[in-house]
Amino acid sequence: MARPTKQELERRRQRQQQWLAQFLPRVLAAKRPNSTFLEHPEVLELLQHLSDGVNELLMARPLAPRPWLADYLRRACKLAYQVEATPVESLVLEMHRKRRVIQRVLRDTKLHENESKRLVRRIIALEQELQLVGRERRLKKADHEFLASQKPSIQANWSIDTSKVPLLLQKEESRIADPTNTQQEEEPKQHESEGAWLAEQLRLDLQAQRDLDSYFDGALDLVVQALVALLLAAPENPALWLVLYLRYPTDGSDHSASSSSVHLAAAARRSSAALLATSPLLFRTNYELTLKLEELREGERLMLARLERMQLAHSTLELELTTRDRFVTRLSETHVTTRTQAIMDGTPVFLNAQKHWVLPGFLLNPRDLSAAELLGLRRAESVLMERDERHWKFLIRSQQEYDAATLVQSSWRGGRALRLYKELVKTRRRAASVIQRNYFQYLYTRAVSLPRWCRPGREVIVAPSIALKCAISFQFYAKRDFPTGNYRREPPGTTVTQLMALARQDEQCAGFTTDGALKRFLPRKLSQLKAMLAPPSSELSMTDGLYVKLYPNKSETVVNTAIILEIPEDRFGLIQVVLDGIAITELVPLAKLSDRWKRVRVKRLQSTEKKTRAFVFGKAASAVNEEEEPADTASYERLESDEEEGEDDLEKRWRRQRRLQQQEAAEATDYIYEDLATGRIVRHGHPDNTHEDPEARIQVIETRKQVYEAEKGRALEAKKLASTVKLQCAWRSKRARADFRQMLVLRAKEKERERLVEQVGAANAHRQPAKKPEGAGSSFFSRWRRS
Repeated sequence: MARPTKQELERRRQRQQQWLAQFLPRVLAAKRPNSTFLEHPEVLELLQHLSDGVNELLMARPLAPRPWLADYLRRACKLAYQVEATPVESLVLEMHRKRRVIQRVLRDTKLHENESKRLVRRIIALEQELQLVGRERRLKKADHEFLASQKPSIQANWSIDTSKVPLLLQKEESRIADPTNTQQEEEPKQHESEGAWLAEQLRLDLQAQRDLDSYFDGALDLVVQALVALLLAAPENPALWLVLYLRYPTDGSDHSASSSSVHLAAAARRSSAALLATSPLLFRTNYELTLKLEELREGERLMLARLERMQLAHSTLELELTTRDRFVTRLSETHVTTRTQAIMDGTPVFLNAQKHWVLPGFLLNPRDLSAAELLGLRRAESVLMERDERHWKFLIRSQQEYDAATLVQSSWRGGRALRLYKELVKTRRRAASVIQRNYFQYLYTRAVSLPRWCRPGREVIVAPSIALKCAISFQFYAKRDFPTGNYRREPPGTTVTQLMALARQDEQCAGFTTDGALKRFLPRKLSQLKAMLAPPSSELSMTDGLYVKLYPNKSETVVNTAIILEIPEDRFGLIQVVLDGIAITELVPLAKLSDRWKRVRVKRLQSTEKKTRAFVFGKAASAVNEEEEPADTASYERLESDEEEGEDDLEKRWRRQRRLQQQEAAEATDYIYEDLATGRIVRHGHPDNTHEDPEARIQVIETRKQVYEAEKGRALEAKKLASTVKLQCAWRSKRARADFRQMLVLRAKEKERERLVEQVGAANAHRQPAKKPEGAGSSFFSRWRRS
């Protein structure tokens, strides 16, 4: 154990004298302790709070233990009395709180720093795993410098700078210089000045703060003195009395004084005026602690921001690594199979000059992947390519070593074989470059070129969504309008055809008027339609009015066949087609079209009778030499169709034709054409499915339009006939006849009301006064003058 210093021995001697002079006489005078006072519940609760406060005091170790303990007991006992602290005590308590906050901030900053460095190391490992270079890296130069830096863990400005406080007075220095001087130290009131006593008290307090054992002894003496005084005084409110006693201690021996006497004694303290002399020093120290705390908090905020950025980068890299590993696993599995049946489902591919098939659902489509998945796919491809590269490098290196050994063994044959070998390798490399370039050009041409059936005049099938949109019709009501439903107005000069096209494209449009107003909604009853207002510069004609949008019924057959008018340069453009019958021109993408006639290669199993039958398409009859489809479905066997052939190059197409000719010579094979729109089959001959001549194409379109309109007229006449029959049947029923009469009466009332409304509107329109020309004179009586 370390030997105590002279200051500690002096402090112990003063405490011993204080105990002998003040507390020992009280203990000896107390012959009968007031034991019943300690059994009160309030006193027992106060003692429990005092025990907890002592524990907190020994852990916190403030510079002013008395006010600190008094404030703790006031909060624990929930006293309404607010103890007013002196400026010096407030500054000391504020310094203590700031030291605790600084300790917490430094601890949190260190934890954030350690976690950030751990994440930086993990991010570096992930970047190396993902092989990120350049701008793809998440860490910057400052992050690497942060990882290499190591800040020392020191505690600065946590307490008062004791070097600036005069701890030894002149009298104390002379006493230490002369150890034979045993004269006892006088009381603080005997000092020459209040400043000297204050410096002495501050020196003793700081010395006690440095020595932990001395601080514990001082705290326990303080508590013992307070308990002895409480036991001797036995006040009615022990909690308030103890708080006031600790807050304002007195030197008198009368412990039975009330709370008012304690307040008077506190007012007579000599230390309050003297402690104010040291306020500048404490303020300066407190200001230094405030600046240090702000600096540490700013560092903590920056460290927390760095930690959040590192966490975000780490989670992003982990997700990218997971995505890449998932695609590596998926790309490592092969789903390529050979032909196992006549008709194969999937995508054809060529491996080692042999045709294979990728089963449906196992081919990755880049259009269905997100940006993150595409990045993971590219990285997975890079990993697999590097893996294959290492594998092939090993194989090539092994082959080269074998070739070198063979070359060494056969080097005696001469340099001519060596030159031939080098020329052969060079030729192979050039051939590989040419093949790769040609293959890339072939892939690009195949990707952007249109299919063979996509050419002007070809009959195609349109997707149901496009066909339903084009099947929308409009019903015209002359000189009628519904202004309430307007939501948009087209510029003047827009034709009815253009307005119809806009209405078909806009799903929110319910109709339009000839003046360019688009309607969002229309009334269910046609009697609610209003009369159309004439424009200021012209009058209404019978062509002006309202067009109501009509959707086709579910029972109606929608026209889904069309003829191609214009084609784009590649498959990414829009194809202009005209639909059969309705003659509506529409721009359709290639994905929404398909060839109407499909050629199927079949093998005949039995002969059938041939006869000439009228083949009907689009209600236009033409004589085609074809077979009746036999009742027996086993009359032929389907071998191959155009959809299975794909878009191959010219050489492979010729090769397949020669192979098919050989098969046709060996067995009875033939071709049939199947109409995907009507389901009919043309067994002999080629259907007229391409109209390359523009004039003939226009004539076919007009013919089909006339046939379609004639069919519509016949359907309308049949509908009218069915409505007439239904009305006649309803009239024969007595009850239905009464209902019908009531409907006629209501309709007549509606017409009468409309007539009255129109009359009133016309009358009000005539009553409106005409505008006066500018500059015309007016008098006071002009407002009552009749027009």
